[in-house]
Amino acid sequence: MANFAGAAFELELWAFATTSDWTEFTAIRQHVILKIAEIVEAAGTRLAAPTLLTYLASDAGINEEESNRIVHQATELRGSDSFRFPRESRTGTE
Repeated sequence: MANFAGAAFELELWAFATTSDWTEFTAIRQHVILKIAEIVEAAGTRLAAPTLLTYLASDAGINEEESNRIVHQATELRGSDSFRFPRESRTGTE
């Protein structure tokens, strides 16, 4: 397994073809990919299709004044000890 990707596993498979002809290589590559898909489906499962989620909001969002207030408040909190963990170093050298 190469990686976790959101709610999926990313698998990295390596296959080698002994050809220097690009057209032949792409045909072999396609054959290998389709065979893998057949094996996965024969096992009773499917490969996930890529998805894209788009969130639509109906509110107006935060105006500039409110945004600046929030940034100022967060900056002040970061400078205080409000969110400091026990034995946390502020400089990383303590």
